[in-house]
Amino acid sequence: MQSRGAAALNVRSEVAASSDRETQARFIGTAWTRCDSWYRTEQGRIVADWPGSMRGYCARARTLNPDEFTFLPALVTPAT
Repeated sequence: MQSRGAAALNVRSEVAASSDRETQARFIGTAWTRCDSWYRTEQGRIVADWPGSMRGYCARARTLNPDEFTFLPALVTPAT
């Protein structure tokens, strides 16, 4: 982020939507779909973060693809 002069980043909306579809599909056939808990909305949507193991999550999140994000510039405060 420093090399881009960015203070923050946002996931591009199409990337977030694709990731959500993939995650929801991975829940199919798991215990998440067979029980009621605070991880399910009234409509049945599962809102848990990850359908797999912590090891799998760490492997997936280890590397960022910069093309999947928009980088927000750091605000420059004028010297007084």
